[in-house]
Amino acid sequence: MCLVALLLVSGCQSVATGEVEHDVSTTYDGNGVLDGAKVRLAIATAYSPEFAALIPSLENAREYRLNGVSYWTGRMRGQDVVLFETGVSLVNAAMNTERLLQNFDVSAIVVSGVAGGVDPELSIGDVTVPRRWAQYNETVYMRQAADGSYTSPVPTELPALDYIVPRGVRIARNEDATAIRRIWFEASPELLELADQAADRARLKRCDAEGLCLPEDPEVIIGGSGVSGSIFLDNARYREYLYETFEAQVAEMETAAIAMVAFSNDIPFVAFRSLSDLAGGGKAEANEIQAFQHLAAENSAELVFAFLDVYGEVTGRADVSPPPPSFCEINFSAASVYGQGALGDDLVEWLKSRFREDSDHRDYLMSRVPQALEIAALVDPDIDAQVLQVWGGYKGRTSPSLAMRFPITAPENRETALRIAAALGYTFTQESVIAQCDDFPGDDKLTASIDLIETGAGDVLSVETLKPVFGMMLGQADGNFNLGFTYYPAEDRFSTLGFTDDGDFERSAIRSVRDDLQVFSGDSAGLTVSETPKWVAYPFNNWREQPLGEAYLEQPGIADLKPGLDAIRSDIITELQAEFSAMQQE
Repeated sequence: MCLVALLLVSGCQSVATGEVEHDVSTTYDGNGVLDGAKVRLAIATAYSPEFAALIPSLENAREYRLNGVSYWTGRMRGQDVVLFETGVSLVNAAMNTERLLQNFDVSAIVVSGVAGGVDPELSIGDVTVPRRWAQYNETVYMRQAADGSYTSPVPTELPALDYIVPRGVRIARNEDATAIRRIWFEASPELLELADQAADRARLKRCDAEGLCLPEDPEVIIGGSGVSGSIFLDNARYREYLYETFEAQVAEMETAAIAMVAFSNDIPFVAFRSLSDLAGGGKAEANEIQAFQHLAAENSAELVFAFLDVYGEVTGRADVSPPPPSFCEINFSAASVYGQGALGDDLVEWLKSRFREDSDHRDYLMSRVPQALEIAALVDPDIDAQVLQVWGGYKGRTSPSLAMRFPITAPENRETALRIAAALGYTFTQESVIAQCDDFPGDDKLTASIDLIETGAGDVLSVETLKPVFGMMLGQADGNFNLGFTYYPAEDRFSTLGFTDDGDFERSAIRSVRDDLQVFSGDSAGLTVSETPKWVAYPFNNWREQPLGEAYLEQPGIADLKPGLDAIRSDIITELQAEFSAMQQE
């Protein structure tokens, strides 16, 4: 195919593309709804502090890139959600919320973020949940007459501030094709009620991590009005005007646009806005947002968490999509090409020559699956394991490999994975074996498994393209050939473990590769990056210095299994020696 040829020509070259835009209908083959049509609550934020307060709580996170905007699916407080940043301003908010609804099955929209306080009774850190929203700078700039008065050329309903007078927006919806002018867009009464129930549960913060504290405990205020405009409001006079004209509690730059999109599509919505500043009405010499935006964003997020808890209880959706089962996986090769000390140099070199063709290498590995399962059963007779044919890459080389996977129910099962890994390494004379298991609550020192997944029709990730894709990854790595990967053909998944700089190094490389591949594929690949925390163990043995597999035998419980493992290895060596002798006689 053309794409394969292009990748092979490109080799290890990397193209810096920045943000990659791609058409959703092309990328996702026109199916209209991503993520398997799963119904989700949407959580909208505007910019990074608001997003950062929520993303650490997103489990099983998966990123979809649509025209440069990231939409993250996963589970938060037991609910299926899609989390995204609209970008600052009414235009961005409307555009990216509409794109959300075109590509995900959304049951409701929850807005979380910061705002400027307009109501003088409110304080920084308070969280408001207005019952209605309006745009305040959809306006007429009126002409001034000779006598100094101002006259609007179109009908208006609200009082003016000098020559500026707000007015409503014409909008239609599905069941009412006639566009009518509206000033206010209502939040869902049902969602407001849930927010009211959640208010007492929200653990609002008075102080941030740096010790900056509010003068008094923040509160949640349900009801009232909010206003939005494409203006960063820091003016006491205009603040007073908005309070008197709209009876507004808060002013910000996105929610009214999101409310309009929700109204047009008949989607329930509610917005949580925590005061980060006083919109020009405070006593400070400068706007307070730089000092309090993070604390305000965290308080809004705390109300989101409490809201999701109540939402699950009231709707009965808390257990609709149970978390996926936990697994351990052991990545290994049964090719025995590192065991010079155990097998002898001649036999090892013959094995290496035998595996010059990937198809021969793959067939040999699959012939060893019964022995691999026998080894696992020696460690745990009750184990329910399966072995997958995968591909691996390390130190610039790619080759067929194997992955043994089995379910786990408790953290203690990970010790079983470590023992199986050591037993496989010992029996098949492997230099190293990787065991990785899903995390459990309370785990620390976890390693990120960073996955590049293809959901489109571009066939960018395949066995044929692995070498150039790995080359592109290494091209992003500044010569760090210690990067490795596992490719799962049945899942169209290219995975690497984040060992360097807490995974930042590998994470950056994978995202750059994704962006480059989108360009190479003509935006048809539908590549997403997801990340899962893993418990990782890495038993290894230097067979030249430890020809009896001493390092593996030192792992807990392996020495006791040595007779059974030696018997399996002896059968393998006898078989290989017979083939080697027959080859020499030809």
